[in-house]
Amino acid sequence: MISELMTPTFGPSRAESRSFLFKNKYQFAMQEGNTRDILWIKIEKALNTEGCPICSIIKNSTEHYLENLLYEYVLDVSLREKLHKSFGFCQRHAYLATKIRERLNDDGLKIAMLYETITSDEIGRLKDLEKIFISERKKFPVKRSLKKGKFVENFKPRGECPACFQERMTESLYIDDFRARSNEKEFRELYGRDAVILCRGHFVMLLENCLRFNALDEFDFFLKMQIEKLEKILKALTSFIDKHDYRKRESINEFEARSWRFVVEYFSGKKDVKSRWDEV
Repeated sequence: MISELMTPTFGPSRAESRSFLFKNKYQFAMQEGNTRDILWIKIEKALNTEGCPICSIIKNSTEHYLENLLYEYVLDVSLREKLHKSFGFCQRHAYLATKIRERLNDDGLKIAMLYETITSDEIGRLKDLEKIFISERKKFPVKRSLKKGKFVENFKPRGECPACFQERMTESLYIDDFRARSNEKEFRELYGRDAVILCRGHFVMLLENCLRFNALDEFDFFLKMQIEKLEKILKALTSFIDKHDYRKRESINEFEARSWRFVVEYFSGKKDVKSRWDEV
């Protein structure tokens, strides 16, 4: 089942992907009789880093997904069909893939193979448009005639970027698992670290998840923790600003020095990670 998650996936609605995740979550994540499952290992690692742990998990998972894809699935028929529908990767994941191919010591061959037929199909679309234009150019107005042919629709993606769908799956999975683990002692201890704070987008998604499962105690826990964490950051942020006054003699501590980074990440999330809280 783990290998299935790493296999390029595509297309279901948010509700369908949630259903898939809930049905399969413990089949691929849990080792019977062992609470230190695969999900927890990734959560524990993320809770020992700085900033939003959900963002950290998504970032690492997406990079691993693309690395695995370029290394093993370039010739996969299913993947190629999905990339044809989405016209390749989205901008964010296309450039991430170009960075990852360097780790694989690839000179660009893998990406070239993925985009060869996509480019060929694009030329076909352009030639079809050329034929329409030649036949319609004498008509007036040309724009209206071409619009009737709805040629623009031929250039719109017919599917979701496979890496974006993978991110949606990962995001939903770990948002759900955070809520489920919120009463565990070890989770609370790590989550309580000052350096850990969910970004605004994933925090809203987590609260929505709690309400959807009627987990009111969990909702209360995460809300109170977020208020407490933000108050500490604001205090450090204010102190950081005040200590820049030349009349102040106190030194700036490490948490104060990083406070501005915390607020940037809180409102915007980690770099190269898109939270989909507007879809909840």
